[in-house]
Amino acid sequence: MINDKQGVMMVGNDGLARMVATGDYWHAAARFDGKFIVLDDAKGRLWLLETVTGNTRLLATGLRDGVRSVHAHPSFDRQGRYLQFHSGRTHETVALIDLRELPPMRP
Repeated sequence: MINDKQGVMMVGNDGLARMVATGDYWHAAARFDGKFIVLDDAKGRLWLLETVTGNTRLLATGLRDGVRSVHAHPSFDRQGRYLQFHSGRTHETVALIDLRELPPMRP
């Protein structure tokens, strides 16, 4: 859940919420197991957030050249292996990032 201009919050099955990361993110999508959240922001950047530690990793930039309608709308595939996002500026283009190809996140 995005808390506008504050950060990313996770809400548990018990209804309790906690702030996972601060920042001005635009869209968020959680992986099925809740371990990761993929985020985009108004500056055209794509982020991976590890929910246990709150660590973030910048994955891509330049996804929005000032055109408001062009932004990533990121999500995970059903198995949680790939990040899927819109990367086209003039055409509908979908890009994938294989999470297994990334080095481990650092604190």
